[in-house]
Amino acid sequence: MSSVMSIPAELARARKQAGLTQQDLARRARVSRMTVQRLEAGQLEPRFVTVHELAHVLGLEMVLLPRHLQGKFEEFLRACCEPGAAGAQTAPPSIVDVLAAASGKP
Repeated sequence: MSSVMSIPAELARARKQAGLTQQDLARRARVSRMTVQRLEAGQLEPRFVTVHELAHVLGLEMVLLPRHLQGKFEEFLRACCEPGAAGAQTAPPSIVDVLAAASGKP
């Protein structure tokens, strides 16, 4: 199982951290409260534009990552971003170059 959170779970976490209700988020993203509720409950397969707008309102950016780099990306996040990780204070100048080099693919 992937350690990367699901989109609905991440949106719900970010909404709660921002102190927004589902209604607040819906209003700001110009979608219905029911859309937010169903998405967070995993009962909706939202359109990309809906997820993008919700993420934007919550101050999140969506990143497309080649599947073959997912494992290396997760390793990088664990090594550099988890509290107490050895590399938590530094980051390489280009994550794309680091991940591409680690995967052996250009």
